[in-house]
Amino acid sequence: MAHDLLTDKEVRAAKPADKPFKLRDGRAMSLVVMPTGAKVWRLKYRMDGAEKSFSLGSYPDTSCRSTSGRSTS
Repeated sequence: MAHDLLTDKEVRAAKPADKPFKLRDGRAMSLVVMPTGAKVWRLKYRMDGAEKSFSLGSYPDTSCRSTSGRSTS
């Protein structure tokens, strides 16, 4: 089960910085905040020993609640 889930309030409060940064939401899930202000949900996984990730959607189109059940790690 995921721990330390982000709330919608925390995501809305995240302001862009000079470099992209991550807000963790559970073990493999994170929200990447880009310098442009874009916020993208990413899921990290391993395949053949290599770490990879894919996008689950952008915030607010994809909400905190809709991503919370997608992480299986």
